[in-house]
Amino acid sequence: MPGHPIFVAHKMLGQYSNGKTVVLDMENSNRILDPSNLDDKIIIYERQVKGWFLEPARLMLMGLGEKASFVVLATCFSHLEGIEQCRQVLSSEYRSKQVFKSSFRRVFSDLLLDDNQLNTLYYQGRCGLFHDGMTRSDVIYDMDLTTAFSVVNNGDLDRIYFHPFYLLESIEQDFDQYISELKSKQDNELRKNFHDRYKIV
Repeated sequence: MPGHPIFVAHKMLGQYSNGKTVVLDMENSNRILDPSNLDDKIIIYERQVKGWFLEPARLMLMGLGEKASFVVLATCFSHLEGIEQCRQVLSSEYRSKQVFKSSFRRVFSDLLLDDNQLNTLYYQGRCGLFHDGMTRSDVIYDMDLTTAFSVVNNGDLDRIYFHPFYLLESIEQDFDQYISELKSKQDNELRKNFHDRYKIV
């Protein structure tokens, strides 16, 4: 609202100036960004995700170790849906499972989880965290893993273990790759999808 500046990303202050919405980048000498300009939107989005989510998750993990496991998992699961919506210009409303699974398969293509295992990860992990405040019984962390996820079948059900360091590392790499692709200006469809989906004002 006019007269009420708000932070739209870490150290990025959104406000009205001469009847126009602008964003002041306080980390870069208050340079002015236009939140309707595609290239500026990419800069703002990158700062939002890194400054408010990925970097704090990394700091917690470095300081607290396994104690930060579920905060990291929640941050990473949130990223999976958020970035996929920007990539495909779709909303996860009423189809969050589809969006979650599509993103997971793209980021963790080497893990080869089958559809039932992804359903377990979605319902037990994602839905447990976002609706119950904790994963359900079949998604737990294991600091001895050498990969982000591992599936163990106990005879009746799949139990999915995750390692927060490898998980966050994969998510950070995926995000950096996406930002690099957006900034390269080589994929016009990817840029258009982002421009259409990501709104600040």
